Amino acid sequence: MKTFSFKEKKRYFPVELPDGTKITLPGPKKKTMDTLANLEGSAESFNEIYAVVSEVLSTNLEGRPFTPKDVDDLLDVTDIFDFVQAYTAFVQGGTVGKN
Repeated sequence: MKTFSFKEKKRYFPVELPDGTKITLPGPKKKTMDTLANLEGSAESFNEIYAVVSEVLSTNLEGRPFTPKDVDDLLDVTDIFDFVQAYTAFVQGGTVGKN
């Protein structure tokens, strides 16, 4: 029987930011997914959304860090929601960036 290898099963999420920067994101850790799953529509949640999006973007394989301020400077609210939706679909088994 062939040995299962996690390296063979890795999928990545390629992202192009509005400024043209291209980054590659791995799948999230459980803590990040728990935070994404528990977000609500309050003003406090907007701060949490920007914080978790900056956390997700900072996991990029290129090593570029992102702060919530960076995210606010780069993306508007609709961009944020579109990104969260697309990233969640990727985590749930989408085919974007499959290796």
